[in-house]
Amino acid sequence: MSWWIWILLIVGALVAWYFYRRSDKMPLLEATISSPDGLRYKVTFEQKHPGMKSVEHVRMILCFAAKMLHIIDPNDVNQTHVQRQLLESIRKLSRIELNHQTDVMAVCSQPIGCTKGEAGSEDKTIVATLYFMNPMERFVNTSLPYRWFEYQFLHSWLALVQETLPKLDEMQIDRLQKSLERMSEMYFEERVDYSSIQALREVPNRSFAEAAIR
Repeated sequence: MSWWIWILLIVGALVAWYFYRRSDKMPLLEATISSPDGLRYKVTFEQKHPGMKSVEHVRMILCFAAKMLHIIDPNDVNQTHVQRQLLESIRKLSRIELNHQTDVMAVCSQPIGCTKGEAGSEDKTIVATLYFMNPMERFVNTSLPYRWFEYQFLHSWLALVQETLPKLDEMQIDRLQKSLERMSEMYFEERVDYSSIQALREVPNRSFAEAAIR
């Protein structure tokens, strides 16, 4: 068999693998988190798949936390304090009994609030899309503003948690709390490197899965 046929076979296999992998990736939920001033945050949700279950909101929170930790440059002295506060916020929320009335901002000592409405044209906006990768794995893609407020990654996550709680039932809130507890253990006790691609994918998915047996 001539060499060009081998090349065609290899290219064909790569194309087939590419589309096979793409077929596994299915959008489930989109969260738009915006702020005009870094103090007032608006969060809106859009269900991207008709069969999405409400527990996917829990997975959005976990994947978004891992993504925010991952994208902060550990060598950026202007953002490492935001990274530390996000880690501390995960730990604080994991140590309390979450419920529909929990004031997330007060628990984490952050002077921000949530307001209703759509993102304004002048707002700095983060759009996060949760994808189904396989039955055990979810992944979040994010669109970031060109420039963001100093604490926007931290505050966007807190606003996401605050606005998600009313959408969950008691069992799902318990699953969220236990997932955050497991996530906190992985970051603080097991010293998982949150800047790595491996941690970005594994930590939120393992936290959710292992919370089921806690």
